[in-house]
Amino acid sequence: MPARQFPDGRGAYLQLEEIEGVLYPVYHDHIEQQLQDVRQLHVRDDDVILCTYPKAGTHWVWEVLTMLRRRSSTYCPDMKRTAMLENVDLDLVRSQPSPRVLNTHLLPRALPAGTWNSRARLVVFHRNPKDTVVSLYNMARQVSYNKFKSAFEGCFEGYADLFLKGTVPHGSWFDYVRAWEEVRSHVQPGRLYVGHYEDMHRDPVGEVSRLAAFLDIDASAELCRQIADACSFHKLKAASGAKRGAQDQGIWKPNATGIFRKGQVGDWKNWMTLEMSAAFDTAFNQRLHGLNIHFTFD
Repeated sequence: MPARQFPDGRGAYLQLEEIEGVLYPVYHDHIEQQLQDVRQLHVRDDDVILCTYPKAGTHWVWEVLTMLRRRSSTYCPDMKRTAMLENVDLDLVRSQPSPRVLNTHLLPRALPAGTWNSRARLVVFHRNPKDTVVSLYNMARQVSYNKFKSAFEGCFEGYADLFLKGTVPHGSWFDYVRAWEEVRSHVQPGRLYVGHYEDMHRDPVGEVSRLAAFLDIDASAELCRQIADACSFHKLKAASGAKRGAQDQGIWKPNATGIFRKGQVGDWKNWMTLEMSAAFDTAFNQRLHGLNIHFTFD
């Protein structure tokens, strides 16, 4: 299906591709086939699949998980995207030795069909919607249209409106959170971990320790501290920049900050008016009504 333009009502638009009712960024020309192939991908029992909505700390948590799996605080030499289901040649994923740490922004229903009958562990991380939309907007403004057809040239207010409508890459944040909350009751005990960006930011050592326990990894307090330190924002940003090199050629506009911008909780206060914040609060209360889930906004 050809990509469609979703106007923000202020003269700008996002270009997205709709597949089975979900909006996807225009990664490449074969996203529909890619999604079909993902459904057929064999899931190994010792896989860990990191599942996040965009800008929820995916790079951060993925690096932590790879370190825990290797019992080392050294950075993984590979890029996160080499294990991203919807945006990589799946032969690369198949060729990776066990144990793999895969990652995706896909909804639960779009994961490999064998996920649910396997013993693979699922790690889900959420981030509050206000900081998420700020981070998404800044990324969309900085990527090069020549490489990423879902770049955005409009203002923050316009992007925030699109976000509330769910007409942004990977669709509605609210639908994503609700989908994973509905999955919780159907997954075998010990297979699903739900974490929050804000908790990782507040207590990184504790969160690393909890992830280690979930993965049945006997990680010492010192190793957890070393991993948390290596994955602190500024150190991980520097390490990621060193790894990217030529692989990111042409993806970003000149002088772009790249994937890592501020790594803060509550930066939305520097972007949103009281009226915008209230609109997000209303949407949050309406769209997630009835769910036993808590988010931190500052």
